[in-house]
Order: sequence, then C-alpha cells, then structure tokens
Amino acid sequence: MTDKSIGTHVLRCDETHLKNIRDIFNEAILQT
Repeated sequence: MTDKSIGTHVLRCDETHLKNIRDIFNEAILQT
C-alpha cells in the first residue's frame, strides 16, 4: 500500500515536471 502511494506521488511530480519542461521548451521556440 505504501509503495502504491509513493508511485502515485512520483507520477504526479513527473506530470508537473513535464509540464514545466514543455512550457520552457515552448518559450525557447518562440524566442528563436
């Protein structure tokens, strides 16, 4: 049960992290 919650937490962090990376990537493209 603990493993499952940790996995969900990691996935959630990954989602926000990927979102931030995408935002930065889009900004870089716009600047070029």
